[in-house]
Amino acid sequence: MATTTPPLFGRFLIEHGFVTQEQMLAALACQESNTPRAEAIADRMGILSTEKTYRIRTIQRTSGLGFLESASLAGILSAEQLQTIRYEIFVKRPRLGTMLVQLGYLSETDLDKAAGLFQTNRAGIAQIRSNLQKIGVFRDVDADALNALVQFTECVEVPAESKIVEEGSSARDIWGVIQGYLRVMHRKTPRTQDNREEGEVFDITGDSVYVSELGTGDLFGEVALFEGGWRSATVIAECEATLLRIEADGLRDWVRIHPVSAQPLLLNIIQTLTTRQRQLVLGLVEAREPPKPQQDVDSILEDSSVNNIPG
Repeated sequence: MATTTPPLFGRFLIEHGFVTQEQMLAALACQESNTPRAEAIADRMGILSTEKTYRIRTIQRTSGLGFLESASLAGILSAEQLQTIRYEIFVKRPRLGTMLVQLGYLSETDLDKAAGLFQTNRAGIAQIRSNLQKIGVFRDVDADALNALVQFTECVEVPAESKIVEEGSSARDIWGVIQGYLRVMHRKTPRTQDNREEGEVFDITGDSVYVSELGTGDLFGEVALFEGGWRSATVIAECEATLLRIEADGLRDWVRIHPVSAQPLLLNIIQTLTTRQRQLVLGLVEAREPPKPQQDVDSILEDSSVNNIPG
């Protein structure tokens, strides 16, 4: 069965008892199997020859990349052709609610009711778009692309001292700070990953240490865009805060559909990650104890020898 993380609406349906998690996973698998294949769309567009298809499949076998990524790497399809294919996949992909109704897990009436509740619980579209523009890494993304990203984003109000993400939990969302302050904490002792299951938090022991503070305009959890993985730190709200939650799977789809618009976003994220890495390295260097002078080492060895003499 598929293990794809449900989108925001899917999680809403589960959390509010409209469907079970098993039913949702079945619907996601059905949605995936009914999504148009990139190769079939390219073939229908008449832009693939037998030779080009063979070259793409050869790259797929050796690189492990998808069809469109392999075509892009080989320079076989233009950027415009790639974007057209991605857009058609996105537009013709069956809606999740439709799949749930077709599978008999949800009635049309309950779907309409759930959709209404979901929209009521979300912040207004204009507000979400405005809030996205407050996050530094989105500052260079054009307005049309931001409009398309709204559907994967929701506004969340969190109370003081609440945990936003927890170290060792699965990374499924990316977060932006609209208002408030958050602190980043990390365990001193290693995480244990034995016998972990989907959604399970690692058995973490030991005291936490302060790493950094996040404020308005900051993004965190962005590694989830590149890999699912597990959270490397815990983030806690210092006070009441307003956050944006962006589903990682949705953002990845958005990047594929809007590759040109996504370039400045990805560059900004890479720059942010690089800056954090540099700060971490500098912090480690400053925290390192300087090497002891040779005379101190000799003195320690001498004391050790004297104390170990049997008597």
